[in-house]
Order: sequence, then C-alpha cells, then structure tokens
Amino acid sequence: MEVSVIRKADSDTVGKVAQAVTEQARQLETVASHVREHEGKVEVLEGRTETLKEQVQHKAESVNVYSTDGVDGMLRAFYNREEMDALLSRIWWRLGDVSKAPSSTPRPPTR
Repeated sequence: MEVSVIRKADSDTVGKVAQAVTEQARQLETVASHVREHEGKVEVLEGRTETLKEQVQHKAESVNVYSTDGVDGMLRAFYNREEMDALLSRIWWRLGDVSKAPSSTPRPPTR
C-alpha cells in the first residue's frame, strides 16, 4: 500500500513539474520573441544614429556655415532699407495710418 501511494505522489509531482517546465518554455519563447523584436529596433536606431552623426559632422565641417556678421550682411543686401521703408509707407498710407510712416521716406503720391 505504501508503495502505491508513493508512486501516485511521484506521478502527481512529475505531472506538476512537466506542466511547470512547459509554462517556463512558453515564457522563454515569449521573451525570445521580444528580444528578436528589440534587436531589429536597435539595428534601425543604430543606422539612424550613424546617419545623424554623418550629417552633423558634415555640417560642422561645411564651408556654408555663416557667422552672425555674414548673415547680417546678406540680409541687409537682400532687404534694402529704403525699399522696405517705401513699401511699409505705402501700406500705412493705404490703411490711413500715416503716423507710423518714417519721416525720411517721401509719402506716395495720391491717385
């Protein structure tokens, strides 16, 4: 009788252990799939990082990087002060707010 009880206990234990091993194997497969997924993402991020590094290095070494003084000079040449004053004076004149017009700029003729 004792032997049959021990065998029954062993078979119950073996069944529980087999079930636990199966559950752990399932969890391990889930973890492995997550790892594979993240490996792909890491590869994409590494590629993007290299691209950004190259772009930043190219920009830092570029001849087309302008100083503040250089940009100010380009903008002054592009937006001529007299032309801008004349344009704004015409806008203010059309809106009827002539008080904002600069005093050095001649007023546009009336039509």
